[in-house]
Formats: sequence, structure tokens, C-alpha cells
Amino acid sequence: MKNKLDARCPIENHATATKDLPPNRRAFTEQLLGNPGNQPIPNLITTNNQIFLGDEKIVNGGITLGPDRPGCIPSGKGSEDNAFAIDLVVGRMGAKPMNVPVHPDFTTDASRVYISQKCDIDKYFHLKKGVLGSVDLSYNKSAVGIKADGVRIIAREGIRLVTEQNIYNSQGGFDASIQGIDLIAGGHAELLEPMVKGNKLKVALTKLVEHMGSLDGLLVQILATQIKFNQAVATHFHYDPLFGNPCLPSDMCMLYGQQTSIDFLQDSVASLANHRANVESFVSNYLSPSGGGVSGETYINSRWNFLN
Repeated sequence: MKNKLDARCPIENHATATKDLPPNRRAFTEQLLGNPGNQPIPNLITTNNQIFLGDEKIVNGGITLGPDRPGCIPSGKGSEDNAFAIDLVVGRMGAKPMNVPVHPDFTTDASRVYISQKCDIDKYFHLKKGVLGSVDLSYNKSAVGIKADGVRIIAREGIRLVTEQNIYNSQGGFDASIQGIDLIAGGHAELLEPMVKGNKLKVALTKLVEHMGSLDGLLVQILATQIKFNQAVATHFHYDPLFGNPCLPSDMCMLYGQQTSIDFLQDSVASLANHRANVESFVSNYLSPSGGGVSGETYINSRWNFLN
């Protein structure tokens, strides 16, 4: 007969897997089998107007329903009207739990999903002010906060991050403004810059390429004119002021004039032709949806992700 843990363990030989565990982790499997564990578990301090769902003899975590409270009992908006919250936590006190009474701790608790009807969410999680002025925008308003070492949002279909333009917020306050989205890596809000819109960037770069093409044509025209002038200078001569006979052309003008014309034709004109080819290649590779092949690997716009 199979061990009752095997039904939820993807490893075929549970006995071997248990044997291979370090000694300090074997008690964990015993706890899963229904035996009491020996891990220290903090005890959340609750009040009469809070409902705690969980068993702190078995699990370091639980769900608390009640007034908004990010820390000690008087903290948060819990003393105000319409300020209820749901606090889902696992791993109180983080990596060093102890068998002691604790309050909610938005810094050290391992993982948390916090849903509040009225709160100062950025203040609770100690977030820095971004371009959007999020510290001020979230003041005294409903919010959902998610914190863990890693947060993954996975959808079998699409994911949409939407900031709606509602006339009234959850507290009944009038707000007709549109707020955007700050993506802050490493907490460095001071490094925030505006996002680039792909279609408009494509239009701008296409216009820039057109201007470069116009400049290319202008340079070709200038070179052609300069070549004619160089040829005229190289072969020109003056008339003798005494007898009116033509003088010999300048040897230096002939030498350098012919060499300059050759250089223009061999180097400058050829370089401009290469430049035109490079510009056309740039348009094809980076400004075309098929850039880099069928998959469009070098196209500057994403095929899947969009922003406004």
C-alpha cells in the first residue's frame, strides 16, 4: 500500500527521497504526515475585532481579517470608518522565526498579500516616491500589496496592467486624472525615465532615415559640381597679355585636379553608395516587422507587449 504522502509527491520512491534529506529536514516530512513539528512559530497578536484563520501550532502563517493594521495594534487606518483589511502571510519573522508574540511586519515577514479598503500602502511597504508621486497618490485609499522574495504573475492567456480613469475613487473622492505605471528595479526611483512608444519611435526613425537620404542626395550633387569645377581648374589657362597667345596650363593644377577627381569618384561617391546601402539595411532590419527574418528578431517593436 502506498504511503499517504506519495499521492502528492512526484518522486516515485518516497522512502529513498526521505532518506536522502538532510537530518534537519526529515522532521519536515514527519510534520506533513501529521506529526507535530519542532520548528519555532511566532504567535500573531490579534484583537477582538480581528478574525485569524490558521493554526500557529502547525503553520507559520495565516489569514487575518479585520481593521487595517500594518504593525502594532494602533497602526494603520483601523480606527477610522471603512478601513478593513485582509492580511495573508506566510513566514512571520522571515528566516529567523522564534516562539514569541509578534505584530505584522511588512519588512521581515517572508511573503504577504495585503488587501485594504483604506490605507497608505507605499508607506507600509517603505516604497520610494516615483515619477507618478505614488506616495501621495496612495494616501488614504484602497490598495493591494504583494511582497515576497520573488513575485510571479502567470496567465494562460493575456496579462493587462490597467490604471482606470474613474471619476470617484474608493473613498468617494473626485479624481478625473489618469495615473500611469512606474516600473522600478532595485528601488532606484530616481532613475525613472519615460517609456518609449514603439510605433511613434518607428515613425521618428523613418523620418530621420528620409532626412539622411536627402542629405545623401545633396552630397552627391555637391560632389558632381565639385568634380566639374576641379576639371575646369585643372585644364584652364590664361592668355599672354602682350601677344594674346594662350599660356600653358599649370602643372600643379593639372596634377592635383585630376587626382582629386579620381579620389571623388573612387572614394567619396563609392562611400556614399555604401552609406545608402547601410541605411536601406537599417530600415529593413530594425524598422520592418520582418527584420532579422520571419520571427522579426531585430524589429524594434514587440509583437506581444504594448503600452499607451
